[in-house]
Amino acid sequence: MTFYGSVGVIGGNYGIVNIPLSNRAQNGSQSNEVNKCSDLGTARIDSVLKEDNTGNENGCDTFKTEDEQSLFTKEVTDYVLQRLNGQRIKSVKQLSVGRSGSQVFLISCISHDSHVTGWRIVKLSKVNDTQARYADVENKACQDILIQSPKDFRQHLVDSKVFYHNNLQIILSELATRSYLHSKMLCELTTAQKAKYVKCISDDVLLKWNKNFQSNGEISSFFSTLLGTRIEANGEFTRRIKQLLEKPQAKIITGFLSSSRVCPNPHYYILNISELIRKIEPHLTTSFITGKTHGDFNAQNMICDSSSEDFNYVIIDYSHYNPQSFVLYDHAFLEADNYYHILKDKTEKVWKEQLTLLKVRINKIVKPAEGDNDNYYTELVSFRNAICTSISDWGNNQHEHNFDDIEIQFACARIAAGVKKFCSPSVKTYKERKLMLYYIARCMKNLFNLVLHDNTWLNVRSDEITSLLDDTLQNGTD
Repeated sequence: MTFYGSVGVIGGNYGIVNIPLSNRAQNGSQSNEVNKCSDLGTARIDSVLKEDNTGNENGCDTFKTEDEQSLFTKEVTDYVLQRLNGQRIKSVKQLSVGRSGSQVFLISCISHDSHVTGWRIVKLSKVNDTQARYADVENKACQDILIQSPKDFRQHLVDSKVFYHNNLQIILSELATRSYLHSKMLCELTTAQKAKYVKCISDDVLLKWNKNFQSNGEISSFFSTLLGTRIEANGEFTRRIKQLLEKPQAKIITGFLSSSRVCPNPHYYILNISELIRKIEPHLTTSFITGKTHGDFNAQNMICDSSSEDFNYVIIDYSHYNPQSFVLYDHAFLEADNYYHILKDKTEKVWKEQLTLLKVRINKIVKPAEGDNDNYYTELVSFRNAICTSISDWGNNQHEHNFDDIEIQFACARIAAGVKKFCSPSVKTYKERKLMLYYIARCMKNLFNLVLHDNTWLNVRSDEITSLLDDTLQNGTD
């Protein structure tokens, strides 16, 4: 493999491979700035209701996110109190800073009944009024995930109810056993803590939650199961692509030019998903692995005890839970979401350099160059290593599966995760959508390299190169 730029080293069963890094001397001072959340401290409930949002001792606005005011208004507080059936709210701690549009809180509840006194988790998200009809479906999902999960994984779940009030979705958990002082979202942890928790959670999802996985999934249903209507001809994916193009009706071809390299065109292959499947299917020796998926596995849905060495954590928000889906998708979405949050404010050049990590076989351990202990590259690498090591260890123990099959399935899951993230409401700007589109393209190129080992997927004439996707993207910004 050939890479460009300064290099780090990865080792594994196949020796040493060089991979490009960004100019860390220039960017090291930007350490962890995108994915870092502030510790917003505590406050009495009357502080939540103040209109002036006075700051805490760390200089942060206690109930104000970076992008918008807290969703935990007096009106929402009154509504939550009604659902608590006579309990009082003693204090509130906001965990998230609202980057994804959702805000997560720990609330201290007091009751005459000691069995219902303790901490609860509240997640608030803005939704359309039409989504309110899904409350019953989502409440059922919250109950099903508890009933259908093995006992040794159930400790990492909370009993929740979903409510809709005006334009908010309110997910209210039953008692949560998290420590108030040390409870943090995964995105708030240090790079080292984050890597350890990601490895632990990734292992638990495979070895505990999906210990009774099945090998009966058909690739023909893989993308439709994970992406639903997003990939239909008039689905959200195509609508967003057309918003990026100067000429939405231009001919769709198989590749596009980016930084003098030709990549598979995601728009073409998603619209022609059967063609993508035909390229993959002959190279599989077993069926796809199926089991339970959370469906929205991201760092804001994982509450961790930052003081514990025992990896105490809970996973929240089960609105997208599916008991019969494709294993490895949650891992892929967690990785894609992490890429997005760490790199979305970086330059396009930095983004594309870091995506070369997707080319590395998942049974390789990437080692940052010495001295790089606290920057966004180190965080990307440690996060990626935690996920890939977990999958690699698990895959090597599944004797009925060829390891190449495991890698192909994860490559497919990365594509599905990239498409879902591209369609996410949190990915708003032209730049962010363009970068996520390139993420999908690199995932596709990696998949084709795995199954075809060359560029036989590319059927673009030389006279078409200048009209590839990057050349028809808008020249503006947003």
